[in-house]
Amino acid sequence: MLRGRMLGKKIEVFLYRRGFTDAPLRRVMLVQILLTLVSLVPALALLWRTNWFLMFFAGAALFTFNFWFMCQFIFRYFSGSYSRELLLGQAARFVLRLLLTGLVLVAILLKGESPVAFLAGLTCCVALITVLTVLNHLENKRS
Repeated sequence: MLRGRMLGKKIEVFLYRRGFTDAPLRRVMLVQILLTLVSLVPALALLWRTNWFLMFFAGAALFTFNFWFMCQFIFRYFSGSYSRELLLGQAARFVLRLLLTGLVLVAILLKGESPVAFLAGLTCCVALITVLTVLNHLENKRS
């Protein structure tokens, strides 16, 4: 248990140094990264038997990757300290990442290798963000 908290604290410090200065968003990203890492354990342990968990991990990892860069783009956009050219470059990279994500998504879905598990990994991440956002809102309402 103590190691898990230490890992969470290390990831949180890592996120803060990478520009995730907003505490609620940093918490969402932390939980998202931990969920992705935890889903890797059964994926590797049961790879010889089924690839369902591996596809779940792939969906979670793909979502985490895109969410990371989307958050960084939003932080830079709203900070106001960047030039228009830099923001256009960031937007272009974001669109290219989304295009790459779409190609990966189509390839996995067309290949037929546990597409339900892959989509479950993507959906689990969206549900996690929704739950954490609601909890954060309720916590702020109390105080």
